[in-house]
Amino acid sequence: MGHGFMVLMTALVLLLFCIAVFFLIKGIRKNNIRMVIIAITGILLSFFLVSRIDLKNAGDFFTKELQRLQPRSPEEIYTVIFKLPVDSCVKVINTVDQVIPKIDCCVWLEFNTCPHELRKIINKLPYQGKIYAATDSLNYNPLSTARPAWWAPAKLGDSLYKMNYKQNSLTEITLLFNKDSTHVFCCDRAE
Repeated sequence: MGHGFMVLMTALVLLLFCIAVFFLIKGIRKNNIRMVIIAITGILLSFFLVSRIDLKNAGDFFTKELQRLQPRSPEEIYTVIFKLPVDSCVKVINTVDQVIPKIDCCVWLEFNTCPHELRKIINKLPYQGKIYAATDSLNYNPLSTARPAWWAPAKLGDSLYKMNYKQNSLTEITLLFNKDSTHVFCCDRAE
């Protein structure tokens, strides 16, 4: 049986057990023998069903889901975004991960790199590029208004390069970097 079925069965058995305990307490308080017998039958049935459920599978499912919600390391974030291993010349400075899509708009990343590594990143996707003055932040910053406090591409110099890859209206990667291609700000928006 699949994980989803096991999780559903576990939840139903837990619900049955809680309802049975509630009726047991209520039956004892009201001296209602019939309610006590039905409640004990429900408790015994829940114990029987627990013995039939593959709790290891259900537990594995919950463990995997909890691990999925654990924060990723900066290197993992870099690897997932660019589908490249972290080169020795890459130093991730700041990150903000997208934990819950639709609520968290983007993955934000700031890193130092070397020109050949940045070329590898740019060559993986059909980016569109432009050069902007550092003071022209209305045009080069990603659309999202919830940028991290450390997001400051203006510190890249008097001009910066913007490379943008738009997969669709909800998914895009924006790279902002300096003239010598060594300092990069990245916004990966995926909803």
